Amino acid sequence: LTSLIKIDPDLAESFTERLSKVYRYVLENKEKDLVCLKTELEFLNAYLFLLEILFMKKLIIEIQIDNSYSDYYILPIAIQLVIENAIKHNTFSKIQPLKIKIFVDEQQQLNIINNLNLRESKLISTGVGLENIIRRYELVSDQKPEFIKTREHFIAKLPLLKAEKSEKE
Repeated sequence: LTSLIKIDPDLAESFTERLSKVYRYVLENKEKDLVCLKTELEFLNAYLFLLEILFMKKLIIEIQIDNSYSDYYILPIAIQLVIENAIKHNTFSKIQPLKIKIFVDEQQQLNIINNLNLRESKLISTGVGLENIIRRYELVSDQKPEFIKTREHFIAKLPLLKAEKSEKE
């Protein structure tokens, strides 16, 4: 942010506004079990703006989610945790960007799929992020998230929950 202020003050202002939205969202929703997908996607858009500034065309994120899923529920910050996991474990550049696709499949699961270009030097991983998502889903649903690693992709499938689960909010 400091260097951005010197280079592009207008962009620095937008960055600060989005950063405050992200921080506010985390503070307001960290204790909730579930949030509606529409709310989570609004947060995600602010978060992705920050990532675009940070990684400058090294990260390509495509979101294709029909509005009919807006009233479904998901764990707060779950999508962001999966994206952070992809960033942490992969190497990427402008020539070989990290590509992440987000969509809902026929089983009403939110899919977050990224290409794999794993880091050669393994970062010390606590394994807390994905395990946290699994444990949190166990508290609110009998549906379980899935994490699948193929030769070319990492696939996270997060169940979308129907409105009757909203009393957990």
